[in-house]
Amino acid sequence: VTRFSSEFLLNRLGQGAMYDLRMKLCTQILAAPLRHLEQVGAPRMLATLTDDVPAITNAILMIPQICVNAALVVGCLAYMGVLSLQLLGIVLGFMVLGIITYQLPIIKVQKLFGLARKDTDVLQEHFRALTQGTKELKIHSRRREDFIKDGLRLTAGSLQKRNIAGQNLYSAASSWGQTLVFVVVGLILFLLPVVQHLTGYMMVAYALTLLYLMTPLQVILNTLPQ
Repeated sequence: VTRFSSEFLLNRLGQGAMYDLRMKLCTQILAAPLRHLEQVGAPRMLATLTDDVPAITNAILMIPQICVNAALVVGCLAYMGVLSLQLLGIVLGFMVLGIITYQLPIIKVQKLFGLARKDTDVLQEHFRALTQGTKELKIHSRRREDFIKDGLRLTAGSLQKRNIAGQNLYSAASSWGQTLVFVVVGLILFLLPVVQHLTGYMMVAYALTLLYLMTPLQVILNTLPQ
């Protein structure tokens, strides 16, 4: 019942936020000076209403997910601290290393997605030309070919390449984060017992907690850029 209630409230919150944002933007567009609207351009306004508003709404819906998983991370770290502060220090060190090395490619990803967003504005302009100038494009075959080759295909191809490059970098960063967790597990199970005495209980508890920690940590790292 509580799960259904929370999802019900989140759905209402998401749709309400989308409605409010769209109505506010539409009101602001109608209230803005015509000259300013011409400078912004209809394609950019359309892209904002159709693409940006749902993206912001989805981000709002991710906040509870981040909070829940953050609580799990804090709980796991507290439990590991109770077991061994020394081992917790090693884990935190690797976590800091993982987050820093994860963020470096994410900066590049954000730049690629920013350029892709600009391509979306141009693509909206092409779509508008396609829907409003269909008759003219049908009549002039040369103009139609130029429109498809130099306009539509070029922009759509650029958007595709940047999205693929961004998603591949994003996947690589996520895989690296998971790999680093396994490195820490291997370090605790195989290397640390050689250097200092660790009980079997402590090694098993740390390994299991780290493996459990992977999922909430991965959810946080994957959700924050979105």
